[in-house]
Amino acid sequence: GPPAAGGPMGGRRSTVRRTEIRPLFDYGPTKTWADNTQMAHLDDANILDNLRRRYLQDEPYTFTANVLLAVNPYKKIPGLYSAEKVREYRGRNLGTLPPHPYAIADHAFRQMQREERNQALGGRRSTVRRTEVRPFFDYGPTKTWADNTQMVHLDDANILDNIRRRYLQDDPYTYTANVLLAVNPYKRIPGLYSTEKVQEYRGRNLGSLPPHPYAIADHAFRQMQREERNQALVISGESGAGKTETAKVTMQYLTQISRTDSEHGGRIQEKIISSGPILESFGNASTVRNMNSSRFGKYNTMTFNRVGHLKCAGIQTYLLEASRVVCQQPGERNFHVFYEMLAGLEEPMLNDLLLYNDKRYRLLYAGQSPDAAVSSRQLLHEQSQFMELKTALSVFVSEEGQKEFWELLAALLHLGELEFTDLSGGDAGGAASPGPGCSPGSHGGREEAASDEAQVELDADSQDALEYAADLLGVKQQRLESALKWMER
Repeated sequence: GPPAAGGPMGGRRSTVRRTEIRPLFDYGPTKTWADNTQMAHLDDANILDNLRRRYLQDEPYTFTANVLLAVNPYKKIPGLYSAEKVREYRGRNLGTLPPHPYAIADHAFRQMQREERNQALGGRRSTVRRTEVRPFFDYGPTKTWADNTQMVHLDDANILDNIRRRYLQDDPYTYTANVLLAVNPYKRIPGLYSTEKVQEYRGRNLGSLPPHPYAIADHAFRQMQREERNQALVISGESGAGKTETAKVTMQYLTQISRTDSEHGGRIQEKIISSGPILESFGNASTVRNMNSSRFGKYNTMTFNRVGHLKCAGIQTYLLEASRVVCQQPGERNFHVFYEMLAGLEEPMLNDLLLYNDKRYRLLYAGQSPDAAVSSRQLLHEQSQFMELKTALSVFVSEEGQKEFWELLAALLHLGELEFTDLSGGDAGGAASPGPGCSPGSHGGREEAASDEAQVELDADSQDALEYAADLLGVKQQRLESALKWMER
């Protein structure tokens, strides 16, 4: 568009498309980066701006990982190619000194020597495809890189080796530019999510401190305030990678750094923290790969106003594996809440629900061997988790409301004890109890023709369980039995 009048800052104005605008993090008028991957925003505009600033400071060379960028200074810079400079770069690892052609040349020379020496040393040999071989630069037995882009060779083998070394040093987090990679340590690392750690990362630029979810969360928070646009953190990974824990600590960090008054922020923070145990108990289960696997997806939202006050938060769940209630694969368990309820409820409440904490209910042990025993350690853990669940529920639901939850769960356990006899001409005495490979809602794997008569009959031994379930659900026993015997179409 036509130039507009100069504003309060002066200068010429012009209209540009939003797609042409790049975010800028102001590091100060003189700050530059020797490696472009260390910047908060790695795009064309920020790279060019960094190159321009370095050019004005007589720094014509800049790294982008292990690629050297050069801007012709069109003048002689004293000492840039001196004999002292040659000795300074000789034998030094790439990235330990400022960007320079000597660094690239020395690295290539030593790489050539090392590969020839490896061939001469001999040792055990095996034949592999050339495409499977990755170059390796030996930094020493303990050296690791907080950012994978700082390594000489950026490929799958070197990235995995760097992550493994950091994992062995209790550093579960590693950057690849502005992407955070995490390896679940399967243990508690002291101070990793402490209050001191929150204050340490607050307001700090991405990359200026060791890799951490707090750094990503803080960067997104300040980006949201600066650009006044929604920000998204995508937490992905396979089962057991630590997605649930990462989402939890990230939301706790954002709550603590928001400019929210202590009373209002405390209430929202309490609800955010309390939602975790509830979602885990009702939505997580033990699988063959993960003792605390989330069997659903969730989308967490946190809403802030323009000055950074946390106004509200919400969690949207989807794709819950509801079939797990009646059917589990071999070696897997039902949702945690069933086991926690039996382990944690007091004896009078269990009596009211007509439950026994030592009984092996079909819904809970369908995927396990009949002689599988529950260890005392596991029992204590489930009792502890149930107390945590009750405390979390008390933030949202009264004691009377919680009792209705236990009644509904108990009714499901009683319904799982029912057995039916097939009257449609199949094998007599077949039980409709859940088991490995079962398919909820199916009848012998075939569609039955519509009939005015029930195709199954409830066994006499199941009448007590049906009565218990009907009483807990608050329905008549006959109506419940009728609903179970006829399948709606």
